[in-house]
Amino acid sequence: IIDQVNSAANICQDDSNPSPSIEPSDIPSAIPSSYPTKQASANPSNSPSSSPSEELSSKPSSVPSSLPSIVPLLSQLPSGIPSYQPSRKPSELPSYFPSEEPSDMPTDPPTSTPSDVPSKAPSNYPSQQPSKLPSLTPSRIPSINPSMYPSVQQRSLIFAPIPCIRSQDDFFFENATLIENNLNGKGPWTTNSSKAIRYQGIGTINDTIVDLKITVKNNEEYQRHGNNGIKCVNETCSTFNFGKVNLKAGLRTTLIYSFVDEKGYPFTVPAFYFSVYDIDQSDAVREEYGVTGFINATYDPANAEASYYESQYNQSSIFCNKKSGSGEHCLFAESKKKGKGCDNPATPSDLGKFSCDDNSGHSNLRTFQLYFENKDKFEVFFEAPCTKKCKGGRNFLFAFKSGLVGDCIEDN
Repeated sequence: IIDQVNSAANICQDDSNPSPSIEPSDIPSAIPSSYPTKQASANPSNSPSSSPSEELSSKPSSVPSSLPSIVPLLSQLPSGIPSYQPSRKPSELPSYFPSEEPSDMPTDPPTSTPSDVPSKAPSNYPSQQPSKLPSLTPSRIPSINPSMYPSVQQRSLIFAPIPCIRSQDDFFFENATLIENNLNGKGPWTTNSSKAIRYQGIGTINDTIVDLKITVKNNEEYQRHGNNGIKCVNETCSTFNFGKVNLKAGLRTTLIYSFVDEKGYPFTVPAFYFSVYDIDQSDAVREEYGVTGFINATYDPANAEASYYESQYNQSSIFCNKKSGSGEHCLFAESKKKGKGCDNPATPSDLGKFSCDDNSGHSNLRTFQLYFENKDKFEVFFEAPCTKKCKGGRNFLFAFKSGLVGDCIEDN
């Protein structure tokens, strides 16, 4: 008997190789074991074990494990936070929060509910419900139900195809001349009586030289903090690639963009692009934009650097709410990340990754491009809301064709 007691005591004291019990306890321990039990516990522990269990628990843990489950079975409920690596098979229900970017290849079979952003390649079999936005490449087998909007009318994702405009019919600032710079009578060229910004010779359509004229909509407030007109390429400002409007912090205004001929008469342009760049913010002042009347839009709808909403999906701005009954499309964009002067694109096509002055990001995510048809004017809403004490202002950079789309086949 004494030998048996001593033997049992030695077993209890030897914890150099702890191992889990055969069956889990009803109440989880405060600290997980080094190795999982063969069977899942009824309630998960507060912290996941270093290795996943061979069988899935009936309830997900509050924090996901760094590795997926060994057995690729479907959990009954998704975890609150997605795992770092995807599971071999999708869960029956999607996770509460999608990953920042879709996977390069779709799951096979697809999830029961489509993701908001399509994957780069289509799945072999369609989902039970169509996705909100079509994939860049069509699926081999069509979905049972049609999509909410046809691909021809659907606003495109970043790099998605939009109608092509040949370079000889497009607009550029490189050969234009700034001849008026007195928006709403606020200067800096106070000798101009037109109270406008005017760029002469942005392009030629059907042998007509076209100018771009910007004015403030009737009875709307406008004040500037910095200079308007152009963003210079060099120190002498002999050439420029972008137009620029500065707005004092805490204000909002609506700008009228008009196309006129040399004599100042309205000119209807058959087709043109319009792009907004460098959508960012300071510590105290953000940027918000609204544009209406376009046919097609190119932007990245799911990124961490800027937010984009179309009125058809989400009327998120005062400007787009006012335009909701007009029957025209309205795009609302707002900044989400801080910007500095060094991250501004040098040319309209100069978009991509940047890292400078302790700031990094992607300029293409902070840009959107619109396609218009048969317009002699359109409206752009610009607001610089303050998150802290209103101080300074924000620059609105714009041009025509951007680096979000490639050249036309006719140009190559």
